[in-house]
Amino acid sequence: MIKTWCCDFNRVPDAAPTDYNDQAIVQRTYNDMLDRLAKLDDSGFEGVFFAEHHFIKSLMPVPNLLIAALAQRTRRIKIGVLGNVLPFHQPWRLAEEIATLDYLTEGRLEIGVSSGVPFEFDFVNIDPDDVRPIYGEILEILDLAMQDEIVNFEGKYFKFKDVPIMPRPREEIRRRRWMSLYSTATAERAATRGYKICSAYQSVETCRGLTEAYMAKADEAGVRVSADDIAVRRQVLVCETDAEAAEQKEKLLAANAEQTARMFAAALDRHDATKAKVSDDIKNSGVLDAAAPSHGPNSTTGGPRGLPMPALMSDDEYIFGSPTTVAEIIINQCRGMGGNNMIAFHPHSLDRDGVRKLYEKMWPKVHDILAKAA
Repeated sequence: MIKTWCCDFNRVPDAAPTDYNDQAIVQRTYNDMLDRLAKLDDSGFEGVFFAEHHFIKSLMPVPNLLIAALAQRTRRIKIGVLGNVLPFHQPWRLAEEIATLDYLTEGRLEIGVSSGVPFEFDFVNIDPDDVRPIYGEILEILDLAMQDEIVNFEGKYFKFKDVPIMPRPREEIRRRRWMSLYSTATAERAATRGYKICSAYQSVETCRGLTEAYMAKADEAGVRVSADDIAVRRQVLVCETDAEAAEQKEKLLAANAEQTARMFAAALDRHDATKAKVSDDIKNSGVLDAAAPSHGPNSTTGGPRGLPMPALMSDDEYIFGSPTTVAEIIINQCRGMGGNNMIAFHPHSLDRDGVRKLYEKMWPKVHDILAKAA
């Protein structure tokens, strides 16, 4: 059975330039988001994922706080982050936060990890060559903290002995650790560690290749995985008719491009000013393609301001249509990539009324169709 999840980046739902220093706008955005997500408890969504971003125009620097807030307003849906950007965290502190959230959500927590967006590291002087090694060490420490109360670790970046991690995380029967990925190497790492996987922006065919690499490596490592452990994240808009969706797609994607450029402007200015390098490891990971503003589907041009960014954005990324069409595309994409999870986020340039209609009126129709097709 296909499970749908809501993904929220908590950006102001407005295509026009927004003053993020305006307290009223920021307060309304947080209030609207939590009010809307709380209503999903009685919807067909399996759960909600937040993202973690820093130093850009997105109100999502501390998603674990949003998990805590939403947990108190819901009782059923699962809640998580895709993912906590590990190089920005102290591993022992993050392990404590995860375990605490486990109890605040009463076991509904979904634990996600990510290596992050290269441009964001410029602001805190993390060398690009250090990002992946730091990520690897923290991942190892988190795995140890899930298993043992007392953690010992000695690496290049972190060294500590006999550190007690409290509280202890809950033991749930479901697999609930996720890894964001764009490369085969990361898919194989997730498999050996028993993580679920989520890709984004790439074509169904590319996602299928990641799925096959994940399953093959899991089989080699003796880890049992299934379609329930595999997800893709897409941009989804449900309209009354396909004609309306086609009209909205053209308008919204143009607005999205402008808004995304504004969102990354400060980060790109900083990148230009510092002439920060991008390591070959990060270039090959695919994270640049996923995180930076794109020139559109199937673009063959470079990234913003000449930064290396071979386009991964596929037409499969955009699922726009009537409820019937959207449901059919979700089913076909999930079958095509070999997974059972569709993680959906709405176009950021939708206005407040458009966002409200999408979740309160249109998504229930999609869920009804998916339920009948199960």
